[in-house]
Order: sequence, then structure tokens, then C-alpha cells
Amino acid sequence: MKILVTGGCGFIGIHLIKKLLYLNYKVINIDCLTYAANKNHKKIIGNSTNYIFYKVNICNKKKINNILKSE
Repeated sequence: MKILVTGGCGFIGIHLIKKLLYLNYKVINIDCLTYAANKNHKKIIGNSTNYIFYKVNICNKKKINNILKSE
């Protein structure tokens, strides 16, 4: 199963993603990496083939639609 997480580079989002990956879900993380985001999210989450990150603002309708179509 695929799970879409928005804002997944924040404190709560990173821990949620780690738990979902532990449970063997495929996780798609969309975050625009503002001041509140952890820029080292890939290092914290680890190298998982079930993790995909997109640096996109969720207000960008066109890019979000493209991500949803491709995933």
C-alpha cells in the first residue's frame, strides 16, 4: 500500500514515515522544506527503496497532480 505524507520533513512527519516504513508501506513524502523542516530527513529516515521524496509546495496544483498521476 502507498501512503502520501505532506509535510513529512517536520518532527511528527519524520517519525510517522519511519513507523510506516517499518510496517513495510511505500511512502511518498511531499514537503517544500521551509524553516520548520529537517533538511537531513533522508539521513534520519535511512536508505529505503519504499521512500520517495518530492520537494514541492502543496499549493502547486499542477505538480501535485503530476505526482499523484505518476505514483
